[in-house]
Amino acid sequence: MSDPTKPGAGGDWRELWGVAADEPYTADLAQEIRFAVERGPHEPAETLTLACTAAEAARALATLLRQEWALYTPQQAATVASALFAQLEAAAEGLRELGGAVRRMADRGDAVISTGMDDSLHRAAAETGRQVDQYAATVVAGLRAARPHPLPADPHETLARVADLLGPGATLVDQHPVHGEGTGCRCEIRLTHRGEEWSFHRDQHTWSLLRVAPGPIPATPTELDIYDESAHPAHLVALIRRALLA
Repeated sequence: MSDPTKPGAGGDWRELWGVAADEPYTADLAQEIRFAVERGPHEPAETLTLACTAAEAARALATLLRQEWALYTPQQAATVASALFAQLEAAAEGLRELGGAVRRMADRGDAVISTGMDDSLHRAAAETGRQVDQYAATVVAGLRAARPHPLPADPHETLARVADLLGPGATLVDQHPVHGEGTGCRCEIRLTHRGEEWSFHRDQHTWSLLRVAPGPIPATPTELDIYDESAHPAHLVALIRRALLA
């Protein structure tokens, strides 16, 4: 089966967000939601909590997407588009089901609902569904098919490209372990900033910046707020420069 996150891969537009939802961290968060729905029985407080949490998550996503380095590739954008259209599709279903909940409320005699409310909810659901039908497949397929500039394949390539972007004041120090002395990339970038020498390297799970001269060496390095071992080199350079100016 082809990887739906690869450029040009085929498949239904819903497939991308479904694959991403199975990634460990995302799956853990999603499982909490699934558990809340599956355990039953439910009461209004749970319904309101889930509705408001979904709205908060949608707003948070919009905030993240405003950031310069929110996404690296058009395939990542395709996954986000897939998830957003899935939200719209689910919202359309939710509006239809809300109409049913309101009708049941009225049938129980718990409220007098204005005439036309059910029709308004049905029309809103239908209009939202039409937007998904019209745009989802085209937008997701177009983003998925776009050719990205290749990201680094591993930490060493990331360091090499970061060193190139940092310019003449940065030097890549090759420290690959010899046979029998472990695995992984132990290389670093040595750079000079305002007369101080710094080491940029990858620790176990983070990218770190450590002042090595002159003066006393800090007990702990500055960990950059990024964890991907194949992060966009220009993103890392921006974070390095920000940390040096802090």
